Amino acid sequence: MTNNSGRTKAEEIASKLYQMMESGDFKESRQLPPENKLAALMGVSRPVIREALCRLEKNGFVSRKHGIGTIINHHVIRLKNRMDMEKEFESMVREAGFEPGIKYSITEIRSAYASTADKLWIREGDEIIINERVITADDKPVILCRDCIPRDTTELSSLREEDAKALYQYLVGQMELDVHTCLTEISAEVADEDLSLKLEVPLGTPLLKMTEVGYDQLCEPVITSIMYYVNGYLKTSLLRRRNRK
Repeated sequence: MTNNSGRTKAEEIASKLYQMMESGDFKESRQLPPENKLAALMGVSRPVIREALCRLEKNGFVSRKHGIGTIINHHVIRLKNRMDMEKEFESMVREAGFEPGIKYSITEIRSAYASTADKLWIREGDEIIINERVITADDKPVILCRDCIPRDTTELSSLREEDAKALYQYLVGQMELDVHTCLTEISAEVADEDLSLKLEVPLGTPLLKMTEVGYDQLCEPVITSIMYYVNGYLKTSLLRRRNRK
């Protein structure tokens, strides 16, 4: 069952429980109440609560241990930005204590280079739609993002200016592009003349580079993105869970 926003009841409850934990409703407790009490508190069935807790555990916000209960991972909840969780750039900048903005956003049609064509499973030279934008923090450029999709995914003429500023969100929300999983490669790169100009940093400045490919449920690539981050503005964390023995 889904609501008007497209979220299931379990997703809605998981979001509410996370907000409660983040705002400090359970700050005096190491654990969440038992499932039956949570069900009564949230006004839903125990199966819904169980699924919501599964979602929270998957994201590392809680740990469920047999015979103990649901432990709240306060140290994880306190993390503002996590690489392993999807979050819009503007939210990342705002949570880092800066006012987000957009220096520029350009959407155009180009021919795919071999590297991009390989990621999207298309032929070199096939037409792709590229959206490049630079995100600012207190008017200082901090992120350059370049999204690429095959031309046949949508028509460029159908994109409004506000859509072009967030091509990924537009494709997922309006075009119902099915991005099921993302594979991200993390590396370091120094600013060349192009990046130096766009990010307003000296030539040779070290940058964090993330190259991402989004796949649909059939494991076919539907979008690829390259993101460059300027050091010193956004602090991110990566949650790694160890295998249980």
